[in-house]
Amino acid sequence: MKRDGQRLLGAGKFVRKPVVLAKYFPGSAATLYRRIREGKFPASIKISPGISAWDVEQLEAWAKAQRAS
Repeated sequence: MKRDGQRLLGAGKFVRKPVVLAKYFPGSAATLYRRIREGKFPASIKISPGISAWDVEQLEAWAKAQRAS
């Protein structure tokens, strides 16, 4: 498994917050979490205590939907 912001769990690929902010969400961490609470951005998945990550497939689907609108 990788520990550089990306993890492979099962068949899905997961990324941590620095990658989400750099590649998928052009804003601050505070705005990211506000969008999650509003249901406007995919929520992270708890991997272990203190570690959350986002499913890349969900992020790609969100990004595709944003480009289409």
